[in-house]
Amino acid sequence: MKRYIVQANNKEYEVFIREAPNGSENLEQDNPQTSDKDDEVVNQVISSTDSAINEDKIPVLAPMSGEVLSIRVDEGSKVNKGQIIMTIEAMKMETEIAAPTSGIINKILVKKGVNCNQKDKLALIEEVGG
Repeated sequence: MKRYIVQANNKEYEVFIREAPNGSENLEQDNPQTSDKDDEVVNQVISSTDSAINEDKIPVLAPMSGEVLSIRVDEGSKVNKGQIIMTIEAMKMETEIAAPTSGIINKILVKKGVNCNQKDKLALIEEVGG
């Protein structure tokens, strides 16, 4: 279990993070009684932790709202900048989504048939030096 001090809304919170048996992470606060405000802080911690984990990844953002029609790559695939990685349909028009950088598809965050909003993260690309 790792101990962290997290600051949210100009207040410090002691947070313990331990790996759960199924590989996911659980959060425990030093005060077992929580309120809606505490839940909001925990959600901020989770969000900032996710951001820190993925801060070195380049997001592929949806240029518009629409439905994911196809995904042309898999996680772990090497892609080149400008390569078409998926297609979105909006108002009967298909828009091809290109990789914003060269690298490896680290994570695909959507599935075929799912609706997305403008600026939603569709995938994460890990840039590879060399």
